[in-house]
Amino acid sequence: MSDETTAPNELAAWIRIGIALIQSATLCLLFEAGMAETRPFTSGPFSTLVPVFLFAPVVAVLGLSHLSPRRLIGWTLTVAVIGGALGWYSFTRDPSWEYGHSGQFFLCLVAFGLGAFIAHCLVVAGSVDRRFVASYSTYFETSWKYAVQFALAAAFTGALWLLLLLGAGLFHLIKIDLFKLLSMSWFWIPVTTLTATCALHVTDARAGIVHVLRALICNLFSWLLPLMTAICVAFLLSLAFTGLEPLWNTRKASNILLAAAASLILLINAAYQDGTRVDQGGGRERAIALPLRLAILVASVCLVPLAGLAAYGISLRVNQYGWSPDRVIAAACTLIAASYALGYALAVTRWKAQFRPIEATNVTTALVVVVVLIGLLTPIADPARISVASQIARLKTGRILPEAFDYAFLRFGAGRFGKEALQKLAEEDPTSVVATRARNTLTANSRIEVRDEPREQQTVASTPAPITATDRKEQIKVMYPSGASLPQTFLDEDWSEYNRSVAYSMPNCLLSRASRCEAVIVDLNNDAVPEIMLLWPHTSNWAVFGEIGGRWVYQGDFKAYSRCPVTGRFEVVAPGAREALVTGRFEAVAPGAREALVTGRFEVVAPIYGDIKIGDQRLHLQPNEVCSMR
Repeated sequence: MSDETTAPNELAAWIRIGIALIQSATLCLLFEAGMAETRPFTSGPFSTLVPVFLFAPVVAVLGLSHLSPRRLIGWTLTVAVIGGALGWYSFTRDPSWEYGHSGQFFLCLVAFGLGAFIAHCLVVAGSVDRRFVASYSTYFETSWKYAVQFALAAAFTGALWLLLLLGAGLFHLIKIDLFKLLSMSWFWIPVTTLTATCALHVTDARAGIVHVLRALICNLFSWLLPLMTAICVAFLLSLAFTGLEPLWNTRKASNILLAAAASLILLINAAYQDGTRVDQGGGRERAIALPLRLAILVASVCLVPLAGLAAYGISLRVNQYGWSPDRVIAAACTLIAASYALGYALAVTRWKAQFRPIEATNVTTALVVVVVLIGLLTPIADPARISVASQIARLKTGRILPEAFDYAFLRFGAGRFGKEALQKLAEEDPTSVVATRARNTLTANSRIEVRDEPREQQTVASTPAPITATDRKEQIKVMYPSGASLPQTFLDEDWSEYNRSVAYSMPNCLLSRASRCEAVIVDLNNDAVPEIMLLWPHTSNWAVFGEIGGRWVYQGDFKAYSRCPVTGRFEVVAPGAREALVTGRFEAVAPGAREALVTGRFEVVAPIYGDIKIGDQRLHLQPNEVCSMR
């Protein structure tokens, strides 16, 4: 019997069912032990065993018909050992299983599942071709076949559960409750596992159907490539007119850019497919259609600026705020996108060879993805470890003030790395702000408690010094009229006496140090006494202050945006409003009185403060209803 002999379909079916039964029984026991908090399954062993029995059986099921028994056992044990090791590390990075561990553990499972899928495709393809590095067409067929199998298995399992829920709903009509049965772990875990395994077996046994379906999906998706390419080209050309500032103001530009790059990569591969050429033995030939070739060419070029902009956006955020777990993961995704971008850019130079370098790029980048995932799931590039080191360095070098430092992240978002860093900070000078807040954070039970500063334990040393009139004068720059200065009475006003609900709406430059504002001095109500408008940097919110009875009073806000009551989204109603205000290109408008309404029992009079008119747009003062509360 050959080393590569595969089991007959009937025998393979029974073996797969047996594997599914063992998997479901083990997962059910682990789930029940975890829910009942039965030691030791809620700590290290739980973290170790879940990845093992979640992914190793799937690898065995998928490889049963494609790997020899010896290779199948060896590869399954390899996946089990690696999964157990990564699961154990997931536990050691946060042994207390406190806040955020479940989310981090879930990300660990997703990342390991993705890496195991890629590695399994490489292993099976090599086994099919009987060599260490398989042909690209085998890699393509194997990976897309498994992807389609998983999609069909997920759809089939989802359809089964929809029918079960529908059946439970029917019985509920006659007062028979089956929903409790469906929610029992000893029911839903075996049902889900066996259903998915059966679907994987059927799709594996009917490989021809999967192949036809894969070809159909690729052909359909390939014709979406010209559309996505046109969108990306239009976006990149638009940047020449809008600049990069609107892009970075979204605070999520890198994520969207990476998503766009991933879409192009997927569609390029759907169009390129397995790159089949003329077979020297008289086989088939597949030539890429000219419109798709053009789309592949332009899309490959677009990948370079998309990946570059994503990298630049991440670097800006890191320079401003240091590393965070999200930024580390985004940087890893950018590295992968850059690998594709450079390889596909090289493929553009092989136009006549129908982009041959795409094949080497895909195989190489698949290995890069596996390496990157291993780095993220181990101490090598653990996002929490890198983020903690970055934030502590920023604190030590003075790039961030102790009062503004995110102690809650160290306590609840960075596992043992954050807690160890907090303990070191707490051991510093007992009277320092850093040590005091670190100790308070270590004793907190939630992020909310950390935000509720000051606490009873907080010392006087951690209370910032009160702001003075001199501080306000330095922090507030008068933009209009040119050369004007703020009245001394305004600078001397004690804004800290205001009601707390009002203080939240006031510019920080009046209440605390290290905060900047821009001022516009203008008469808004035609009483020959000018009012003061304070503009918050990078916002469209301008607070208005008027002098009443010898004291300056916070009157309300002008806003250059409105909120849609249906969607809840903010819409800019006066573009360029800030530029117009600081340069004096505006006018104060006071609407005249209108005739009395139908009954004549009331009348509309001119408002105390007129509207600000910028072009054809009006900005209305939103009055402060508690402005007189001291």
